[in-house]
Amino acid sequence: MLHVFGCSFSIAHDHKNDIVGGGGMNPTFVPIEHTWTELVSKHLIGTTEHNNTALCGVGNDYIFDTFTNTLPKIQKGDYVIVQPTSFLREWMFEDRPEIANFLSAKYEVGLHINQPESDALELYRNHLYSEHKQKIVYNAFMQAFFSWAIPFGEINVKMLILPGFHTIDGVEGALIDPSHREIGNDKAVQKHMARTGGDNRYNHFSEVNHKVLANKVIDFFDNATQVDLTTDFITANKE
Repeated sequence: MLHVFGCSFSIAHDHKNDIVGGGGMNPTFVPIEHTWTELVSKHLIGTTEHNNTALCGVGNDYIFDTFTNTLPKIQKGDYVIVQPTSFLREWMFEDRPEIANFLSAKYEVGLHINQPESDALELYRNHLYSEHKQKIVYNAFMQAFFSWAIPFGEINVKMLILPGFHTIDGVEGALIDPSHREIGNDKAVQKHMARTGGDNRYNHFSEVNHKVLANKVIDFFDNATQVDLTTDFITANKE
C-alpha cells in the first residue's frame, strides 16, 4: 500500500468535491487523467487506489496527526510519502483542520466560519500568533518524521519526505518552486490565483508536470535517486 500525507500539493484526485470555495461553490479544476500520487501508486502497487489523507489548507500538525494515526496500519513492504506544508499554518478548529492557512487565506463568515470564530482568529493573529514558535514546532515535526526512517527500514517500508514549501536535506528544492515556475514570476502567479479563485490546477501542477513529479518520486523508490525539484519541469518559458 502507498500512504500519502500532506496538503493541497498531494490531495487525492477525488477529494476535489470536498473543497468549498467562495459562495459555497466547488472550484472547477482543469481536468487531468491522473494526479502524481495516482501515477506513483499505479507503478508501485499496481493500482491508482491508495491511502491519501492530504487536505487543502492544513498545517503540519494535521499532517503529523494523520501520520501517527496511520502508523498501526503501515505494513511490511508499504510505501510512505510525507509532504510537509508551510510552517506558518496552524490547526485552529478541531473539526476543520483546513482552516490553518488563516494568515493569508480568506474564510467566508457564514460558510467556512461564524462571526465569533472570525473575531477570535483576528485577535489570535494580532496578539498571540508567533512565527518563531511556529518554526520551533515545524522543526520538531520534521525531526519526528525523519526519526521513522530507521524503524521503517527495518520492516522494508520505504519513506520519502517531499517538502512543500521549505527545503530539507536529501531533496533539492520544494514543490512550491516548480509549481510557481510553471506559471511565471510572482506577479503572474498572483494574477493566476485571482483569475482562478485560488488555483485551478490539481495539486498546483498541470498534467504534464504531474508526470514529471511522479517519475521523480518513482525513481526515488525504485533506484534511491535523490529527488530534484529544480529541474525537468515544464515552465512558463519552456514548452
